[in-house]
Amino acid sequence: MNKFRFMNVGQGLFYHGRISGFNFVYDCGSTSPLRNQYLNNCIQSEFLPNEDIEYVFISHLDEDHINGYNLLRRYANVKRLILPYLGNNSLFAYLFLMCLCDEDDELFHHIYTQYLEFNQGYEVNDNYLAERKIYEGKWVFNCFSKSVPNSISSAFINDVTTLISNSLGYTVILNDKIIKQYINSYGFKKLKALYKTHFGRMNATSMCLLHHPYNDYENISLLTGDAVFDPGMLKYVNDYLKDHFIRYFQVPHHGAIKEWHLLNGLEKKCLFFYISFGLGNRYTHPSSQVISAIIAIGKNPNLAYQSNAPYFYNNEYYI
Repeated sequence: MNKFRFMNVGQGLFYHGRISGFNFVYDCGSTSPLRNQYLNNCIQSEFLPNEDIEYVFISHLDEDHINGYNLLRRYANVKRLILPYLGNNSLFAYLFLMCLCDEDDELFHHIYTQYLEFNQGYEVNDNYLAERKIYEGKWVFNCFSKSVPNSISSAFINDVTTLISNSLGYTVILNDKIIKQYINSYGFKKLKALYKTHFGRMNATSMCLLHHPYNDYENISLLTGDAVFDPGMLKYVNDYLKDHFIRYFQVPHHGAIKEWHLLNGLEKKCLFFYISFGLGNRYTHPSSQVISAIIAIGKNPNLAYQSNAPYFYNNEYYI
């Protein structure tokens, strides 16, 4: 029997799929003040101790999508971690991941090790869209995101080299030992400032996961994390769908209006909408405009399908 659930972790995202005993997870995090309680309850309700999880897909490294990962891997046996495409420059990945792990050494070292071991398998089109296809028996997993341009990653490395050279008082050749030496003396603050200068918010490079039974295009699910769709991303999804619909769609960024507007009609190809958010969150997610737009989709007589456009809340109390 197959089962797919959005877990009730509050302001965050934790999705579990079980396909005839084959487990996968998409994101595992929350920003709830009681996040450990919610995350632990969800993890222990879904998995047996040391149960195998074949894949954990991480959309991006914002805390409400990643900070439960250590809890998950201590309880269950995570076999592979799939990250957004970071390119093949291990030094860049080292810096990039370090800046995003909130000084959590355990999380950083585990993720970086997984990156080194499992970063193969992506195809990059015109240095823009990175796609990774995984086939497991009768199930298809398509990961895709905007890749980090080489020009930005190179500029980031150059600026970090300059920062560390100026701080240490001599010209350095950047490597992990030099980076650690700098951090031990000066901390993370200026490194993170450089990261924000070059990359801004992580949402723009969120890795989406499109999954469905092999050769069955009537049961497509699309998980989006906090993805920011643009014409290239939309073209990729529309080309994949052709005349089919997305049966289960996770509304990007907890139902924020900005990301919703960027869907540019893709939402009209969706049948069921899932919105993850925490009760009383300071971002006022989800937007009432998004909810109204979803309701309107179901009432539009000009669409090519009949649907009530049902939407489902996913928060501390609803799954």
